[in-house]
Amino acid sequence: SIAVNLIIRSCLPLSTFVSSQCLALCKLYPFKPCKPLEIMLMIIGVVCAGVFTMARIAGEEKKDESKNMLLGVFMCIASLLSGSLNLALAGVLGETKLN
Repeated sequence: SIAVNLIIRSCLPLSTFVSSQCLALCKLYPFKPCKPLEIMLMIIGVVCAGVFTMARIAGEEKKDESKNMLLGVFMCIASLLSGSLNLALAGVLGETKLN
C-alpha cells in the first residue's frame, strides 16, 4: 500500500543520522552534533510508524495479502536503509577535497 510505504519512508531522517554517525566512527565523516530531544522525537516517530505498519498488516483479512504486504514492508525497509547510506556517503564525498 502507498500509505505504508510513505509512513516507512518518513523514518529516513533517523536512519540517515545513524548511517552518518556510523561513518563517523570509521573516520570517514565528521561527527554531527545531536540534540537528545531531536533524537528522541525521531525515535518516537519510528516507533509510531512501526505500530501503524504492524496494525495495517494485522488488519488484513486474507492471509495471502498479509504475506505479500510483509514482503513489501521488508523491501521498503531495505530501500530506506540503502537510501540513508547513499545520503550519508554523498555527504562524505561532498566534503572530500579532490585534487
